[in-house]
Amino acid sequence: MIEVPLPLSIDDVEYDNLWTGDLIVTDRTIYFFAHEKSEKESERFHSILLLGDHFGWIGAVLGVIANFVTAERRTTNNSRLHKTGLLRQFDSNAELQSRLDGYIRVLTQHQEPMEFSAGLLTPIRIPSEDVRDVRIDFRSRLLIETAYDKHAFDVGLKRKKLLRGALHEGQFCSRRITNPSVDLQRTTLR
Repeated sequence: MIEVPLPLSIDDVEYDNLWTGDLIVTDRTIYFFAHEKSEKESERFHSILLLGDHFGWIGAVLGVIANFVTAERRTTNNSRLHKTGLLRQFDSNAELQSRLDGYIRVLTQHQEPMEFSAGLLTPIRIPSEDVRDVRIDFRSRLLIETAYDKHAFDVGLKRKKLLRGALHEGQFCSRRITNPSVDLQRTTLR
């Protein structure tokens, strides 16, 4: 397991194939801030089919490769939150968590529920004590199950190992789950 200094931000992460934003892993808390609606999976598939229609099976293969390459252009610690001043270089976990929690509080207090549905996704905050299951699947998606929700974050193949280290450092993997209905073997990352 590689050691990853926290906090870690990963930009251009897709959430449930609908939103693109920043995933931030801190000590015992994960945050997601959506910035825009993402290109739907069906639109990507349609563009691959169009290449296949024009250039045959070679075009389809090139479309799949192009889709993979563009998905892997994502970076770490180059978040849009840096530009707003919310995420600063050399932040400690406690400083960053306090600033992000305050920002989420301000957003939720000053926006009507209707504004959220018409605009961007409400920021997501997942404390480790709420997590029932956390794993990274073969498609490099971070899958988190809480008592209330299931979350899927597409982080990309290149950042899978880095994310695994950050989750370990953030104590999302070593925690014992007290809910007896949850299989304890599933709490370790695969």
